[in-house]
Amino acid sequence: MSRNYRHMLMYEEEILVLKESGITEREIAEKLGFTNKQIHNFVTRHNAKLRKIAAGIALNNHQRTML
Repeated sequence: MSRNYRHMLMYEEEILVLKESGITEREIAEKLGFTNKQIHNFVTRHNAKLRKIAAGIALNNHQRTML
């Protein structure tokens, strides 16, 4: 059984537009083929990122650099 993987960031704009239009996370999940938990976690992480940006806290992207 192959796994159907789709990165959430590919759907970021669509999720946020649907969320702002008043559609519930459950309806968004059904429309895009994700689980309710995945949509909830994505929105939570996105809101946390916006709060950090507004507070002037640097985002940690966890990217390693080659020396």
